[in-house]
Amino acid sequence: MSSAANYLIELLFDLATLLFLARFVIQACRVNFYNPVSQGIVKVSDPVLKPLRYVMPSYRNLDFASFFAAALVIFIKLYVLFASTSLGLLIGYSALQALLLLLTFFKYAVFAVVILSFLVLLGFVNYNNPHPLIVLLHEITEPLMAPIRRILPDMGGMDFSPMLVLVGLHVAGLVLQDLFGRLVGALV
Repeated sequence: MSSAANYLIELLFDLATLLFLARFVIQACRVNFYNPVSQGIVKVSDPVLKPLRYVMPSYRNLDFASFFAAALVIFIKLYVLFASTSLGLLIGYSALQALLLLLTFFKYAVFAVVILSFLVLLGFVNYNNPHPLIVLLHEITEPLMAPIRRILPDMGGMDFSPMLVLVGLHVAGLVLQDLFGRLVGALV
């Protein structure tokens, strides 16, 4: 296959993966489903996820069907691009990639919230009437940052919870990569 075809295949699979991970995050963080952005993600992902839910029901606010769909899309992408690799390795790598993408998703959401908070301070964003995407980002990141805010002492109006969340997400990604590297080393 040409490099342009590979790029288009990867792009389509990555967008589908991002859609299913966004659906997982929306439900895990208990985001307001009346948000127009949330409704769009739900409408686009429901045709695939409704049949999967018969096999994989949700547990509390964790939608295992959407996470499985994301890992399955990654698996299919890898199988299409690297058909000669062993099946077990592809399954393990697909699950790892889905988890790493989930961590990356949260990292970008935290970065966006930090940037938006600076834009609010500078007066570029009206915090009294925010865009639905801004509300969605706050609802996604708040379950990560609220526990850290409760632990940290008052810093005179400075919020260091995004920095600690980003460090934690990065460390979690490194641990996952190291674990997978050891697993591959044991299999090979």
